[in-house]
Amino acid sequence: MQGTAGEQRFNPVRELLEVLERDAASLGPPLARAAYAKGLAVTAPDGSTRPIPITLTPVLLEREEIRRRADSSARLASAALKMARFILGGPHSDVLALALSPLERRIAEKTFRAATRLATARVDYFLPGDASGPRALEINATIPAMQGYSDIAAQSWIEALAARDLLAPGFATVALSYIGSELTAAIYRRGTIGAAKDDLEATARVLSDRLRAACGGWAATSVNGAAVTQSSTAIPGIALYVGLLRRVLGERMRPPIDQLVDLWDHILGTAPSDVDEQGRIRLDRWELEPDVQAEMASRWAKATNDTIADLADLDWFRGSVRQLYGFSVPGVDYDRPTEPDLPWPSSRG
Repeated sequence: MQGTAGEQRFNPVRELLEVLERDAASLGPPLARAAYAKGLAVTAPDGSTRPIPITLTPVLLEREEIRRRADSSARLASAALKMARFILGGPHSDVLALALSPLERRIAEKTFRAATRLATARVDYFLPGDASGPRALEINATIPAMQGYSDIAAQSWIEALAARDLLAPGFATVALSYIGSELTAAIYRRGTIGAAKDDLEATARVLSDRLRAACGGWAATSVNGAAVTQSSTAIPGIALYVGLLRRVLGERMRPPIDQLVDLWDHILGTAPSDVDEQGRIRLDRWELEPDVQAEMASRWAKATNDTIADLADLDWFRGSVRQLYGFSVPGVDYDRPTEPDLPWPSSRG
């Protein structure tokens, strides 16, 4: 991208990477110690702890290299799935099953034959210093939401940069949060997920004070409205709530992209802001309007297996879930033949 508009656009990123490379030896250890002190650690069965390292490795790649690595990752994930199915169905299934909890093992043994593809996967690569190209280290087919991990990592990272005067004047950071309805509060906001959200919001308030003093910046949480996401569909009751909400609001239900545009306008100061008494940016007022929640409560009380199709927008919800995984996307021909037997991508230095 040398000399292109893209190169100029990412110059600030390259400048940051150059600073990090130069100061890594002095910046890394205190960052790791600060994160470990805040709880960024793994606890062993004997009660001992070890730190979870924070990796700071942003890299700018050519589009073709990104495609090559994505293709390599897809092949590795597919191979891992096939190997896991073969082992679980053979005489040596304990090789894998003994590493699972009793519940995980029962689920795996009952469902692995029906699994034909991975909904989500991540391949971690090691980049050696020579020209041999990336080497795959690990495949993750289940990636948990680790909000506590990310909060600690982000806070420690920002504080480490501030201590070395590496933050730009007016630096700002925003984390996304959710409050939701009283209908779901018992399992969401007043449950363990809500405790994580409380910690997120407390972290933002602490960071905001420090950023204000360090560089005239600020930190905040943005409370967004309900949406269909991978995590929300797995939380009991939330899928029902979102389906009902869509039927009540129809096209007035604001999709995530519109909410993020509103957030961006707030950050830039180009639109009036709605900030509550706790300093949170509120983008969820449309969901919590009294008339909306009154209708939601009525439908919630009437919802049964027999009535749900009339009370909730099931077609919209199913379509939204499918689109999370790349299906039911307008303009994609899913019946078009695809060649699965392709040559292994060549390594690039």
